[in-house]
Amino acid sequence: MLRTRTLLAASTAVLASLVTLTACGPDDTTTKTNPNASGSPSTGTGTATPTGGANGTPTPHTGAIPPLPAGVWIAAKDIPLDSAVHWAEPASVANTNGSPQLAVEQFCKAQITGDTDIRSFPAESAGQAKLGTAGAGQWQAQQTVIHLTGTNSIEMQGANNFSRAMQDAVRNCAKTAGATDVHEFGDGTVGAGWADSITIPQADGQTLTLHEYIGVPGGGAVSELALWTVTPKGGKPKVEWGAADPQVVDALVKADCNTYKDC
Repeated sequence: MLRTRTLLAASTAVLASLVTLTACGPDDTTTKTNPNASGSPSTGTGTATPTGGANGTPTPHTGAIPPLPAGVWIAAKDIPLDSAVHWAEPASVANTNGSPQLAVEQFCKAQITGDTDIRSFPAESAGQAKLGTAGAGQWQAQQTVIHLTGTNSIEMQGANNFSRAMQDAVRNCAKTAGATDVHEFGDGTVGAGWADSITIPQADGQTLTLHEYIGVPGGGAVSELALWTVTPKGGKPKVEWGAADPQVVDALVKADCNTYKDC
């Protein structure tokens, strides 16, 4: 089970991510609150540049984005709330998407750009699976997988930097989207991952609740599983959120590792 860390400790552990190679799951105890957030949009998160290639920097895509194999997607039974919602299998509804928007970018009004954005790397495969039905109090889910071909330092460091930029987007969500509660679990290390839950009041009085799981396999890959619901003021979701699922991050990591054999 992922160890609960303070946000400072989580940031430090990310910098050591290429050393740690253990997989585990989330545990919820760390909280941040900012009721006076400005809600101004972010112009970007993360600035580190991957190193290790011939030139030390990625180059833009040329040609078609190769599709992801079916095995890289998490099984529906491993997605939280499946016993009540009965999710479709992500592999059956996934689409190839060379530059998929992450849930944390969408809801926290953030944007990961520049050399930190592995979606612009060559030899990259990416896709997204959308699950559930929109509606007040209904849960929706989305898995986004980004995988870089190869296991040299530029792919591994690129995935690490991208994950760190995602964590920065979570930590800045109070400023960029007015989040009032941000809980973060785990250290984000390569071979493991991390999770978070975010509460974001909406302009119309409704509340968006986001639960996010991030798998960071040992190869050059990042997998985001996000579940969210929007409830009216004073309302509750159609299905109550249960205890955190400690094996979700592990399932994300294993799906990629077992498929590509590059962890």
